[in-house]
Amino acid sequence: MFMTDQDFFFPPKNKDRNYTMGVSIGVSGPCWDKNSRVFPWLRKQVDKAFFMNRLHKNSKGKRYISGMQLVDGAFTPRDIGNKNVIDTDRPFGNIFGVMQSRTTTFVTGNGTDENTSLTTRFGVGLLGLRIAESVQSWIHKNITPERDIPKGWPNQISDGGELTLLYQVQYNHLIYEDVNDHNPVDDPWVEKYLQATWMAEGNVGWYTNAAAGLGLRVGGSIRLFIA
Repeated sequence: MFMTDQDFFFPPKNKDRNYTMGVSIGVSGPCWDKNSRVFPWLRKQVDKAFFMNRLHKNSKGKRYISGMQLVDGAFTPRDIGNKNVIDTDRPFGNIFGVMQSRTTTFVTGNGTDENTSLTTRFGVGLLGLRIAESVQSWIHKNITPERDIPKGWPNQISDGGELTLLYQVQYNHLIYEDVNDHNPVDDPWVEKYLQATWMAEGNVGWYTNAAAGLGLRVGGSIRLFIA
């Protein structure tokens, strides 16, 4: 799985300030929950320290998926063309790391309702690498030449590299779901989908924060059934 955030996808208002870009490349499968992979074992030890292992292991009727992600994220101040330290703004920052995750979905009701999930992630990263500087400079030279070439990356947090860790806990609960599971012979044209959820999340490490919110997904598709 590949995911990326990039401000140049949204011209003409793309601005390099605060969080400016990120990328995640991941793989998933049962093999990524085995202790022999090392990172799953590390994540399980931290889960124990935060009492999350009991929820992953002891809940009845559960399903789970584990995975590994390679991640990189970048932060910049407003004036990226200034080579001096800007004391009144966010500093340059780059985080490159490896994450190991497990998501457990709890089956309730008649054994088919999967309306609650718990995800824990453990990451090992390096602050202060020049990956983001290289990517940002190339983009500004070749894709958005109207933007300044970044000059302040030597002032970034822990420039040159510093080890850091991250632990994340995320809880999701399904509030409402409506899927018109129709017979394509009777209703061949439109399939509708609506889902509402609420979530809570906490992070400790290279990101330290707590968040809660509501999510809404609306979708549909048009199908043509040919007998």
